[in-house]
Amino acid sequence: APLFRAKARMAAEVAEQVPVVRPTPRWASKMQFDCKNISALRVDGRTDKEPRRVEGAHFARVAPTPLEDPQLVSYSEDALRLIGVDVDALKEEGGERAAMEEVSSFVRVFSGNAKLEESETYSHCYCGHQFGHFAGQLGDGRAMMLGEVRRSDGSRLELQLKGAGLTPFARSADGRAVLRSSVREYLCSESMAGLGIPTTRAGSLTTSSTRVARDMFYSGDVKEEKASVVLRIAPSFFRFGSFEICKEVDSQTGEGGPSMGKNELIAELLDHVTSSYFEDIHSKNEGDDKEQRASRCKAFIEKVAVSTAELVAHWQSVGFCHGVLNTDNMSIHGVTIDYGPFGFVDYFDKDHICNTSDEGGRYSYSNQPSICKWNLHRLCEGLDSVLPATHGKEVVDRVYDSAFRTKYYSLLKSKLGILEGSYAEDSGLYRTMFDAMQQTKADFTQTFRSLVLSAVVLNDDGKASLDFTSSLSAIVSSCPSKDELKRVMVPSMDLRRLQAYLQVMQQEPQLLPTFGMTEERVKAEAGKYFAAKELDGISADAIVSRSEKIWTEFFTSTLSPRLLSDFDSYCTREGVTPAEGVDKYNALRRDVVRASNPKYVLRNWVVQAAIEKAERGDYSGVKELQTVLSSPFDDHPLSEHLSRPPHAEYIRKGVVRLSCSS
Repeated sequence: APLFRAKARMAAEVAEQVPVVRPTPRWASKMQFDCKNISALRVDGRTDKEPRRVEGAHFARVAPTPLEDPQLVSYSEDALRLIGVDVDALKEEGGERAAMEEVSSFVRVFSGNAKLEESETYSHCYCGHQFGHFAGQLGDGRAMMLGEVRRSDGSRLELQLKGAGLTPFARSADGRAVLRSSVREYLCSESMAGLGIPTTRAGSLTTSSTRVARDMFYSGDVKEEKASVVLRIAPSFFRFGSFEICKEVDSQTGEGGPSMGKNELIAELLDHVTSSYFEDIHSKNEGDDKEQRASRCKAFIEKVAVSTAELVAHWQSVGFCHGVLNTDNMSIHGVTIDYGPFGFVDYFDKDHICNTSDEGGRYSYSNQPSICKWNLHRLCEGLDSVLPATHGKEVVDRVYDSAFRTKYYSLLKSKLGILEGSYAEDSGLYRTMFDAMQQTKADFTQTFRSLVLSAVVLNDDGKASLDFTSSLSAIVSSCPSKDELKRVMVPSMDLRRLQAYLQVMQQEPQLLPTFGMTEERVKAEAGKYFAAKELDGISADAIVSRSEKIWTEFFTSTLSPRLLSDFDSYCTREGVTPAEGVDKYNALRRDVVRASNPKYVLRNWVVQAAIEKAERGDYSGVKELQTVLSSPFDDHPLSEHLSRPPHAEYIRKGVVRLSCSS
């Protein structure tokens, strides 16, 4: 009873700081709030925003900081319907004046300037390993929850405002997000949903007249940018780092969790998470004794490991590079979370790095599967007080790699349009294709999409062959020109730093890890430098001819034999002759390839153009992208340009590669 009264008092104190919208707007009339997370777990005893270590608590109550003149940029009807928002009330069906009033209250609530009556605002305490090192307490430095909403199927979704102002976890920051990064988060959340990849959703994007200072590349070039807020939606915002708050002092960094030694917080969090979101696990191992909780923990780790592996497989299959795979940026629900300096791979480089802060390439495209497994091991260490970390890691090692391979190969099989046989038997084919992409720097998205243009044909003698002429032409066209290739091949680090690392590698290679660097990374950067130099002596026509030769060899020696074998297997299974089956096989294969390979992804150069418009007050670019990316597998004739890789002028830092600053 005393704890309940204390929680009620703190809730009232915070509620008084935010005006409540009364009466409840029509758009919110069907929303059913259920703030179970904050009522079930521990809450800090203070309600102020002063930056501090939040000890012995999972949450801190905090009120949003109002924005000056908030304005709606866009909203996602599909995402809002998930939480029970009556989207029709925001339109003009009920009259222009009524709609304007509804939109006005909507903007106030989801910019943090007001709240709905049953909503509660709070921020989450978590820690994290950042770039491989334990960083201690992090927490929601600029985000706060609005509570959870119950859905008709009994599930709950948690709402969060990102950029809503100071919290106890803000450290020396201002608690704000800017329009630039908010547009990226908003569009990528909904783009990933359109691709069918598990993700947090973005319900709305608002901006304002409030200005904040940002140094995008930490170069001293500080600019004033518009403060903006994204409404984020997820099953919950618990992450791997949520279970690291009781970690003892790290021997390397000297950082410890804010609740060291209070391991009961981990047990309570595990019990709450499994009973709320993994009911099948909880019901099979109910009880509070040590053995039952350890069994729940083991099952929980297995579930998280499998869903994480499958998520990364989805990322790899579309060329998505997250950019900041710290343990605090990984959801326990196996959904993509925290869109920062992400990027979809354009001209293919298996070691593509989208984050300028990641000089060592820790979070490169090719490293993502292994890094996520490494992060799962850190989750096991956070749960050590419930289940020995060695036991948890054994679970991860048992299920993660196989779950990743199964999902990844299955996705690639569909992307290539192979209808018959086991996905695993074609691993060599997949490697050969990626090798061809690496050698020619072919555009990731257009290369796979071009496979829809290949078809089995029957020659005059009745023998089948693969007509890949159109696919070959499209793929070669997607490869960078000489000018574009020179920009693509520019090393990520400047020449002086590269020379310094080469010297260290030659004289004291054991020191490279202290700089977050590996020999492989230094060699790769040096290789780019020399490859770029060699381009000066090669003609543009020679580059095209080389790409044609490599891809012709791939189709002739690798893909054609496999698809012809696939066609034979299809005819045998269907009991038809090649003449009877060829049209149906081609149609089925074409449908599979189209449904597995998007025509549109959120390319950084495309979103940059929309950002530049939005910063001038023109939100049409954001809305066009939102429309196209909601159905990325379809053709959008009026938006054809959005499917293309970047031209030479866009291949630069700040467009294809970004920093963590937002």
